[in-house]
Amino acid sequence: DVVSKEPAAFPFAHLCVLISTQHAEFMEFLMTRLVKKCPYVLPRYHIQQANQSPEEYKKQISYKPNEDKDAYVNRMCAIVALYCAIMQTEPLYPQLKNPYYIDNAWTYLARLMNLRPQKITPSLLYICLKITGSSLYRAYNHHALKLFSVVYKSYVQNPPLEVQSLLTSSPAAMSRLRTLLEDASKKGQFP
Repeated sequence: DVVSKEPAAFPFAHLCVLISTQHAEFMEFLMTRLVKKCPYVLPRYHIQQANQSPEEYKKQISYKPNEDKDAYVNRMCAIVALYCAIMQTEPLYPQLKNPYYIDNAWTYLARLMNLRPQKITPSLLYICLKITGSSLYRAYNHHALKLFSVVYKSYVQNPPLEVQSLLTSSPAAMSRLRTLLEDASKKGQFP
């Protein structure tokens, strides 16, 4: 459902958080399933080994049989969208607390920024910032602005050569990321 409609991640995330407030083991089970379906939840990039067939590599990175690259990226981003929606969710009931709180989004972004960029990286950054940016800012104020600034400098303002190559291999994702970061900078907030 989230692949076709990204906002669908929010009610699913809220339901997951509500269940996990009553059953702590649920979140552990859910995170295990998300990582199995999408290695980018960790985040982790697998590199195809010399002795590994393309089919084995695709299986390792959770491609479905006969899935094309665009469908794969959309599905991976949908899973990351659900993951990010869970991290930023505050239960409607004030006495309940999200056991998988926004600190995990900070960790996720930091880990993603410390990995060597891949073709999917701009899409993952875009999804994470779009969904958690506002919550990160509320939680961390000017420290979050520093993190956003690092992403902006690394992917928009003064990207290193390995990121510049993504301008040709992932132009749409780079454009979305640029627009999101520039709009947030002008408005002083994420949507």
